[in-house]
Amino acid sequence: MANGSYSCRARVLCSMLLPAALATLFVCEWVVLLTRSFGGGMGQDFTTLYVAALAWRHGVDPYASALPAHLAAALGVRWQGELELPALPALAAPLTLLPPRAAFLLYALLQQALALGGVRLLVPAGRRRMAALLALASAPTFLVCYYGQSGALAAAAVALGWWARRHHRPALLGLCVGLALCKPQLGACVALPLLWGAPGTRGTPATPGTWRLLGGLAMGLGVLLALSLLVVGPTGLPPYLRLAHDFGASAQAAAEAAADGLGLAALPHGLQLVALPLVVAAGLLVIRRGRRSPTEGDVVTACALLALLLPYSHQYDSIALLPALGLAWQARPGRGMALVALLVLSVPLAALLSAPLPFRPLPLALLLWVGLQVSPNILRQPWSPSVFGASRPGTVTGPRRPPDPHVGRTARRGAEGQNRNDCRHLVVRGGAVLD
Repeated sequence: MANGSYSCRARVLCSMLLPAALATLFVCEWVVLLTRSFGGGMGQDFTTLYVAALAWRHGVDPYASALPAHLAAALGVRWQGELELPALPALAAPLTLLPPRAAFLLYALLQQALALGGVRLLVPAGRRRMAALLALASAPTFLVCYYGQSGALAAAAVALGWWARRHHRPALLGLCVGLALCKPQLGACVALPLLWGAPGTRGTPATPGTWRLLGGLAMGLGVLLALSLLVVGPTGLPPYLRLAHDFGASAQAAAEAAADGLGLAALPHGLQLVALPLVVAAGLLVIRRGRRSPTEGDVVTACALLALLLPYSHQYDSIALLPALGLAWQARPGRGMALVALLVLSVPLAALLSAPLPFRPLPLALLLWVGLQVSPNILRQPWSPSVFGASRPGTVTGPRRPPDPHVGRTARRGAEGQNRNDCRHLVVRGGAVLD
């Protein structure tokens, strides 16, 4: 009894301290955003986007002109070459009506509003306050605001896509998946898995739901293409694609991915050799388990697995995984998922204290996340090739026999008779026997 009372008091204390700690962390993050000036990496991605949008407002293609560099020098901000999707400068053009510093703070508020919108869509009403604090104080949201990244756009599209999948809206689901490709590497790992076994598309390929899904996907991709052509024009799109390809194939991209990545590329080489076979085995288990009718857990695990295989990413890109992480927490709460959240939250704490971490917590958090998702399946399956969908050598698997209706009827009658016999021995509080 004493141990139970102590455990209950500890839970109450944690439930009171955790929101206060998250709110304090969120306030400290905004102190950093308000007091630090551009430099040391803060706002470098936003100022690049800002200058590109400003150049486009002056009628200049930011990918084929020296004007962005001159504008950055005149404004005293950093220009590192525009490598975002060309649709993003068109979306950021209204922010150029403000000075760079004010536009940066407004942009950070918009990113956090998008994160809160995802919480509103996916979290039940009784848990939204804690989920909102977790989303705002988390490492991905803070780093996206700190650098001025645009990953919250993909995260909001993915959250709306999950909502559409749950409510059987294939057209809206396709539209969200298409819009999530505004960050192509993120959309490929966290949005495309939503199409796997989407409601309304199962069965024959020509179902009406499938056509609505494809129509929404084409509309989302069409919006991104139209905005891109609006910025660079038909003749400027091929040079941008060559620029993006050259950067992706450069040694600089590989070095950045190895130093600050989200996937296995950020881990030491020896640990990569150990983790890669485990990731492949987990992927085979997930495919085998959900090949006919994948559940939300299967799709969530597929998102985490694909994120681990990203060749180029940064820690702030994990904001697109927040919707899937929230769904995984709702399905399987416990100490394991609490450790995943602790690893995720360790990044902004280190950034606030200017303390370098000796390891990359987000790849380890993803590995633990995948392990928690597939471990029940491993424990239920026999240790044989059939775990991966293959049969044992020399065995033949035939069709299952349908159940005998007479056997089922006899079993039900026996159970009903047993229940009646049990009821004869029930004694109520006054001592009367129910008969």
